[in-house]
Amino acid sequence: MSQKPKEKAVIIGYGWVGQANALALSLMGYPVFYFDVVAPQARYPEYEKIYEKIRPLDSPLSEESENTWYLVCVGDRVDEKGNQDISLIKQALDSVKNSKGRVILRSTVLPQHLKGLDFDFYVPVVLHEKKGVEESLNPYYFVVGKRENGTREPDFLVDWEKKAYKVFRGGPEDASYIKYLSNIWNAVRIAFVNETGDIIAKPGESQDIPRLEKVLDFVFEKSDYLRYGKSFGGHCLPKDLMAFSAVHRDKNVSLLEAAFRSNLTHKEMESKYELPEWYSFWNYKRPKGLNRGYLGDFWRKVNLAKPVRSVKNKIKPLANFTLNLFSPGRSLPDVKKTWDDLARKNARYFMNTKTRSREAVDEFEFRQTGQEDYMRYILEDGVLREKLGGLRDKKVLEIGCGAGRMTEFFAKDFKEVHGLDISGELVDYAKRRLYSLDNVSFVVNDGKSIPYGNGYFDLIFSYLVLQHIPEVDIVQDYFRDIKRTLKPGGLA
Repeated sequence: MSQKPKEKAVIIGYGWVGQANALALSLMGYPVFYFDVVAPQARYPEYEKIYEKIRPLDSPLSEESENTWYLVCVGDRVDEKGNQDISLIKQALDSVKNSKGRVILRSTVLPQHLKGLDFDFYVPVVLHEKKGVEESLNPYYFVVGKRENGTREPDFLVDWEKKAYKVFRGGPEDASYIKYLSNIWNAVRIAFVNETGDIIAKPGESQDIPRLEKVLDFVFEKSDYLRYGKSFGGHCLPKDLMAFSAVHRDKNVSLLEAAFRSNLTHKEMESKYELPEWYSFWNYKRPKGLNRGYLGDFWRKVNLAKPVRSVKNKIKPLANFTLNLFSPGRSLPDVKKTWDDLARKNARYFMNTKTRSREAVDEFEFRQTGQEDYMRYILEDGVLREKLGGLRDKKVLEIGCGAGRMTEFFAKDFKEVHGLDISGELVDYAKRRLYSLDNVSFVVNDGKSIPYGNGYFDLIFSYLVLQHIPEVDIVQDYFRDIKRTLKPGGLA
């Protein structure tokens, strides 16, 4: 039976949103093309190699076929009175109106302006520019507004829905309301906290900001979009708040208009004082339906206390190591099979079971924890930085690299990065995640030796790995190989 060919994606409009979609689809294995009337500027330089796979087109219909999906990602314009101009979006939709393929609108369009537009699905983009690719791969909100025309959905929409944290399906107008509601809610929260902070104290003295932060953080617990700092800006929040308020001016929008004015007033404060700047991302909450109750909340607080966490972190490796010593019959093949099985079940979760989303952890949160641990154990380790000096010419080995959670961030600072793991399933997963990084390689080993030459590495790093090895003799073999493969003066 012949395999169904991959759908082709043609991105119309290759700015921030268009590039995030194109890179995500390319990473998912789809052939991707783009058309834009201006020469694009790469917005996500960390995906340099992926950009090379995405081909420009001379016209929107150059890759025309019944298997082609057109994703219109052209931006809107909002004037100083809040009037939304979607003429470029209409022009883009008209350019593919008579195509054999199907059309997905991903631009920001007010609900009132959707009825006259020609498309099959409205899938508004709800993401943060700085994390556009990650959030396109693993949407937090996945919102689909479908026209009642019987059009089948492309496979990549199905893939996105499976990875999404929250899914909404309805008509195009309701999908648009969710897009605007999300952005407006973020803007209103920022304006409220900043205005309240300005009331508590004007940040002219060094002690003022810590004082008002102490008050606000007590109530809002340093939640995203609820921390005192700079006014909201960027390409989305100001214009979307203005446009939504303007088109609904015949209704009560006094709160929305007040939030916009409050933000402008606070912006004047930025010219006088140096205010903190926060980059808020999605709030990955605990799984739905989980009600801990008072006892659960108390136990959670006990476990989150710094002294308790410190003791647990110190004891856990020793406890696991001791359990392994007294687990008769366990062997390296058993360890390999265990990790292969866990990788097939949920690789991201079992690489770090302490994520906020637990089993529902997505790629964005997975990367975030890897970056945090890399900062903590590598970049912020004064002894390591003092001994190694500059990192750009150094070679590092990560023993037990797993799915490459931390490996990715070594690659940004080190000349060569080598990941080693006993699990072939995990190594395959890591290769798929990080295949665009030229200075990273992965090797499956036997769980006790390092298949590299003498004196090759400047740094050998391993985090919560050796306690899984079942025999002391094997650990000793590893230590001997670590010594052999380290350069003189290297660190492990």
